[in-house]
Amino acid sequence: MAFVPVEKKRIYHVIIEQIKGAIDRGELKPGDRLPSERKLAESLSVSRSTIKEAISVLESAGIVDIRPGVGVFLRQNSLEHIILDINMILGKKTNMVELLEFRQALESNAAYYAALRATAEDHARIKKAFEKLEQAVLDNRIAALEDFAFHMEVCLASKNMLFKKVLDSISDVFLDGLKESRSISQKMGRSKIILEEHRKIYEAILSGDASLSRKEMWDHIQKVKERFIPVPSGTKDSFDLKR
Repeated sequence: MAFVPVEKKRIYHVIIEQIKGAIDRGELKPGDRLPSERKLAESLSVSRSTIKEAISVLESAGIVDIRPGVGVFLRQNSLEHIILDINMILGKKTNMVELLEFRQALESNAAYYAALRATAEDHARIKKAFEKLEQAVLDNRIAALEDFAFHMEVCLASKNMLFKKVLDSISDVFLDGLKESRSISQKMGRSKIILEEHRKIYEAILSGDASLSRKEMWDHIQKVKERFIPVPSGTKDSFDLKR
């Protein structure tokens, strides 16, 4: 019987997780000042040297600025950028760029074939999945499961079961990414914008326009990438219908 050694958590990781929790709850926002070392040490029941270590790690990662005599401040980065950088420190992040690039390649072509091959029954299932996603957004829910279900229905409608099998195989990391990106997007008031991106995919597939369906899926995932992971200027990857 094989066992995997249990990884010991570094104390500063626990402190950074607490800070991330405060950001997730909206208690800390970009530009805000963190509590003093003394207050953090008292509230977390750790030494001030441990707090200093955690702050040093956050500073090295470009998450906070230390202003001598003033305090420690979250940088004025986007909320998405801050969460991504913290997750990288904590070792919790699947490489989101790689995941989204892979999804673009897979799902844009699944949408292409879905537009060509979908039956009336497929159209009904995609419509139902979209309506469930829409209702979840209207109910102000994270809607990660509904989002995943919509993308799965598109893959099923392609009539290429390898698309479904591959999506199944990455479902855990796919859902983790959706939960995090949709949670952040909800806080930023972007859920309805994302819903409209799905509506365009849905309408393109139902219209039978394969090229447009591929473009709408590609563009949707590209926008997820740009919202969740800052893209350096001049490197935007747009989809060309003439490809």
